[in-house]
Amino acid sequence: MPRRAREKCEYSTYHTMIRGNNRQNIFVDEEDRLQYLKILKRYKEQYKAEVYAYCLMTNHVHLLIYDNGQDISKIMKGLNQTYVRYFNKKYNRCGHLFQDRFTSVMVKRDNYFVEVSKYIHLNPTEAGIVESPENYKWSSLRIYLGENDFYQIIDSSHILSYFSKNYKRSIKLYTQYMYDREVEKEVAAAIESGHKGIGTREVLKKISEEQIMTEVCKYFNVNRLELVRRDNKVHHVQRDLAIYVMVLRGRMPYKKVGEMFYVKPAAIGESIRRAINLMLENPEILEEINSLLKQIS
Repeated sequence: MPRRAREKCEYSTYHTMIRGNNRQNIFVDEEDRLQYLKILKRYKEQYKAEVYAYCLMTNHVHLLIYDNGQDISKIMKGLNQTYVRYFNKKYNRCGHLFQDRFTSVMVKRDNYFVEVSKYIHLNPTEAGIVESPENYKWSSLRIYLGENDFYQIIDSSHILSYFSKNYKRSIKLYTQYMYDREVEKEVAAAIESGHKGIGTREVLKKISEEQIMTEVCKYFNVNRLELVRRDNKVHHVQRDLAIYVMVLRGRMPYKKVGEMFYVKPAAIGESIRRAINLMLENPEILEEINSLLKQIS
């Protein structure tokens, strides 16, 4: 069965992930990670792209990257192929290092954009590597907390500007956003009401939340009462994906979506994080969601 075409659009932001083949380690020591960052910087500069966040885990990498009108596939192909050549030469090996092609999710909304940066920076704590995300050396979080970007890779000002025009205050608020759920709710609401959309420049027709809910239920073949139940273990995956679609396509604030699913706004952020993880882990789920979004549009 042929692979579906990747969802791409010029001047778009993507959350990308590349994983080691058969989940093997793609970084053995610090030199490997340093080399990957050097290569990332090279391709960022070559394609005039902007990198908003990264996290180098042991067997996979997360990037939040703006293509600046270039082909995201070319950027990632060059980055990954160059690193594979370095890795194979260093460890006297041959063959595939990465698992298939990279996975990408197009970022189309401001609250999703900020949420993805948090998701990426929380990866080391979710994996149990560190207790606090700022203790992980190989992510861009420390740059957002005020440390110098030694490799000059990250454009932190873009995300920080959503929190405050004052640099020091924006760092303080982003730090709170990383750790404080109550602040997360307020930030989500502020972003929703105070900023225009980013990513693709497509104009989507207006559609009500009821229409979206109807389409989602039809697509997942589940009735609404079952979908919105918090204790429904049978359809919990569909529930998280439905919440993701409601926020992304419906342009709805977390508070309103929370009311529909009988949870607090902070729980909506958790559902979105789980949905993102599902799509990045399973390209088939990502394709299904892209198909559903196009159907709704």
